[in-house]
Amino acid sequence: MFLEIKQLILQPRHQYYRLNVGRMYVADPRFRHHYEQLEPGLAKWMLVAIKTAARANGIDPATVKWE
Repeated sequence: MFLEIKQLILQPRHQYYRLNVGRMYVADPRFRHHYEQLEPGLAKWMLVAIKTAARANGIDPATVKWE
């Protein structure tokens, strides 16, 4: 599972989509609950990791909007 998450986060294409999904991991109680059951803090960690990968690929997470 960790390898799948790592591949999802590090692939530069579709970073805009991933950023919005990453926000959902934290903002939506259903998703947050699921990931927090797997490992406390995982939802927030995934969002931070996705934002970090986006910045590394020249995308500003603060300006990304769902289209």
